[in-house]
Amino acid sequence: MKNSLLSKTIDTLRFPIMLGVVAEHAFFIPPSVGEYPVYGTTKFFLSDVSTEVLPPPLFFLISGMLFFWGIEKLSSSVYLQKIKKRFRTVLIPYIFWNLLILGVLYVGQTFFADLAGQEATRVADYSFKDWLWAFWDTSKGTAYASATVGDPVYFPFWFIRDAMVLFLLSPVILFLLKKTRGWILLPLCAWWLAAGFEGVPRWVYGVAGFSPRAIFFFCLGAWTVVSGKEFDQKILGNKNAVYILLPVVVAGIAAAWFLRGHSLYQPFIRIYTLAAVLLCFCIAARFSKKENGSRLWIFLGGATFFLYASHGYLVKLLPHIVMQKTGVSGDIQLTVLYFACLAISVALCLAVYWIMKKITPSLLGVITGGRC
Repeated sequence: MKNSLLSKTIDTLRFPIMLGVVAEHAFFIPPSVGEYPVYGTTKFFLSDVSTEVLPPPLFFLISGMLFFWGIEKLSSSVYLQKIKKRFRTVLIPYIFWNLLILGVLYVGQTFFADLAGQEATRVADYSFKDWLWAFWDTSKGTAYASATVGDPVYFPFWFIRDAMVLFLLSPVILFLLKKTRGWILLPLCAWWLAAGFEGVPRWVYGVAGFSPRAIFFFCLGAWTVVSGKEFDQKILGNKNAVYILLPVVVAGIAAAWFLRGHSLYQPFIRIYTLAAVLLCFCIAARFSKKENGSRLWIFLGGATFFLYASHGYLVKLLPHIVMQKTGVSGDIQLTVLYFACLAISVALCLAVYWIMKKITPSLLGVITGGRC
C-alpha cells in the first residue's frame, strides 16, 4: 500500500481532516442566521455541511481501509498482531489523554471553582463507577457536566473509542463482508440513514462505542480494500470523478441551506455526506499525484495526531476567556473571534508539538502512538 494511489491519498487527507475537526470544535455558541447572520452563515458552510459531517465518516473509512489492507484471511496470528499494534498506537494514547484531562479538571475544580459547573461531580469525589465511565461514556456516570453526552471525558476521543470496538470486531466484520459479498453494507447504510429521522426508537442511534455511522463507514472502508474492485484506480484514478461529484455536492449544499430546520434536513445531509466524502477522496487523489514532499507538509502530516489530541479544551476555553475579558458579542466580532481562536489554537498545538519533537521525542512518541 505504501506507494499506491490510495496510500498517497490517505496521507494527503490526514492533516485537512484533523484541521476540520478543530474547526468544528472551535464554534462556541449555537448560532442563529437570523440573530447572527455572518457568524451563523459561517458555521453553516464551515461546519454544518463540511467539518461537522465529513471528518467522522472519513476517519472511519480510512480506519477500515488501513486495518484490512492486504488481508485475505484474518487468521488468529494476524488478528492478534494487529490488536497488539493498536494497543501501542491507540489504547495507550487513549488512556493517557483521558487521564490528562481528568488531572486538568481536578486542578481546575480545586483551584478555579468556576470551571466545575453547578451540576458537575468533582473529580476528587468520583466513585469507582465514575472513573470507569469517564473513559467511555460520561452520560452514564456523574462526571464532568460539560462533557458531551455519550463521549469519554475527553470528548474528541469518541472517534478512537468507537474505532477500538471495531478493531476487536474485525473478524466478524470481515466474515460478514465476504459471506454477503459486500451486500451487508446496504442494511448498514440504511441503519445510518434511519438515525437521521426524528421519532425513531432510541436503539437506532446506537450506543457509546457502537454507532451506525462508525460501523457503516468502517465496513465500507474495509470492503474497498478486500473486495478486489481496485477502488483507487477505478474511482480515485478516474479523471472525470471530480467533475461529476462537484456539481452534486454543490447542489446538495444549496438544498441543505433551504432545508435548515426541516425534519428532512438530517436524512438529506446523510445522503449528501456520501457524495461529499467520495469527492474529498477524489480531490485528495489529484493533489497526491503532485509532489507533497515539502518539509512543511511532512511536518504537518506528522503533527496530525498531536493536533487532534491536544486541541479539545484549548479551542473550547480560549473564546470563552476572550469573551469574558473583552465583552465581545457582536456578529462580526464573534466571527473574527472564531477565526482568531482557531488560528491561535492550531498554532499553539503545532508549536508544542515542535518543541516536544526537539526536546522529548520519546515521550511524544508514546502519547501519540508513534505518530510523530
